[in-house]
Amino acid sequence: MKARFISDRMARRAQISVNGNRHGKSFKTKTDARAWLRNMQQDIQQGYDIKSKQLTRKEYLPQWLDNSRASLRTSTAYQYGLQIKNHIVPHIGHIKLRDLRITMVERLYFELQAQGIGLRTVRLVHAVLHRSLEKAVQYGYIVRNPAHGATFPDYSHSEMKVLDINQVTQFLIAATGS
Repeated sequence: MKARFISDRMARRAQISVNGNRHGKSFKTKTDARAWLRNMQQDIQQGYDIKSKQLTRKEYLPQWLDNSRASLRTSTAYQYGLQIKNHIVPHIGHIKLRDLRITMVERLYFELQAQGIGLRTVRLVHAVLHRSLEKAVQYGYIVRNPAHGATFPDYSHSEMKVLDINQVTQFLIAATGS
């Protein structure tokens, strides 16, 4: 691993070379460039894959599902695929894997519920998201799982309506057909 900082009047650029692949970024300040360089070096030393910094959820989830099919029942893999296609990718598919935060995950759950999606489906979305992000941690794509510890929306149910004595009497008359 080779790291270097390039500075001139117009731009400050940091570059790092890993296994012959060069990664660089331009910054407004020298401090920002050096901070990025330190973070990149730390990530590489911890074993994280640099290419995954550009990987979005939309790109990662189908790969994860294909790799997981061997350990899933066919119906489970089908359900996971539906959750990915219908709920996860449309909401957070554009977000890079490393940029996903717990707040974004919780917002996804609340948005799904606000759209009328049932709590069971929201929990299934969570299961897919959590499981896929756990694997991303194992692959070295991300440091920690942002779905871990996410709060679900509360299930709101209405109070049970009880018939009064007159309504019960009318119901029984109607039911007996008299």
